[in-house]
Amino acid sequence: MISIESIIKKDILEQGYITLDHFLSLVIPFYYSNQESVGEHGDFITASETSQLFGEMVGIYTANYWLKNCTNNITIAELGPGRGYLMSDFLRATKHIPGFHNSIDKIILYEISPKLRSYQQQNLTAYIDKCVWLDQPQEFEQHVSNNHCIFVANEFFDTLPIKQFQSTNGQWYELCLVLDQFQKFKVAPLIKIDSTFIQNNFSNSAAKSEFLEYSPSGKYYLEIISNSILTNHGLCLLIDYGYTNMVQSSTLQAIMKHKKVHFLDCIGQADITYLVNFSWLQNYFLNKNLQCALTSQKDFLESCGIQQRAEQLINKYGADKQKINSQLEILLSTEKMGELFKCLIANKYPHKK
Repeated sequence: MISIESIIKKDILEQGYITLDHFLSLVIPFYYSNQESVGEHGDFITASETSQLFGEMVGIYTANYWLKNCTNNITIAELGPGRGYLMSDFLRATKHIPGFHNSIDKIILYEISPKLRSYQQQNLTAYIDKCVWLDQPQEFEQHVSNNHCIFVANEFFDTLPIKQFQSTNGQWYELCLVLDQFQKFKVAPLIKIDSTFIQNNFSNSAAKSEFLEYSPSGKYYLEIISNSILTNHGLCLLIDYGYTNMVQSSTLQAIMKHKKVHFLDCIGQADITYLVNFSWLQNYFLNKNLQCALTSQKDFLESCGIQQRAEQLINKYGADKQKINSQLEILLSTEKMGELFKCLIANKYPHKK
């Protein structure tokens, strides 16, 4: 079997370099298809793996939106469902809301990893008749284009391939992957980029910086989501770790067994992600004339009643108080996920809390 590194080297040797997003488009699917990525024995733990409270709050927010705005049946579409815990908790927390589950025509789970799909099928057994698994972008687009969809994406956009651009003496360059004299991978600014490309894809303030990150794949999914909402109404809820102010250097990072490694080390064995540019995401939706609300994960979860739900689990159901408080600390504290993780909500209606 040819190694992923050999495939990458072959592509570089054919033309002297490959773009960073091309490199990531090879490595990321390989990683998710071959590694135990999520959970205690994987490389990282998501919010939904941390606590059932996270998925419950996403479910409660969605059901409240449905009660206020929806008259027709809906499709729930989750991008990157992990092991299925978020959707399982989402559905359990909303099953007693009159009419909500009956209004769900189908649950789309967009997942490229066969291993993760098998976990999802196990954890969503009770709802299997409504579940549809997709792994191709074109299929996903077809299924959501004519449906009133509620989109959920937790730590999805940080897994998509990105391009990086660096400005040197007023000239923009795209960063590429090349081989050095020892046949080792290295990053180099190679392709000259016209300033109009920067101006067309970034805000005026961003274009004045010296380093930018941009995901063509991310833009593709945003286009699918926004078109669906504009045509059929609906809601999009994106949660990820990211930033709103511009960065001055690469945010790419690789995680292996919960420890950071260089993204060019352990290729195909480490989870490669980056910080999501939420200002860019928000501007994209606003330019599509959608309503947007951007907040921290902490503020979103607290507005949904996570503290009250935690108290209920402890006082009414006898949950371990220390364990619940530890989970809240991870989800809400500034030092953990509370502020680094952002929540972006987009819909066609004025945002209702």
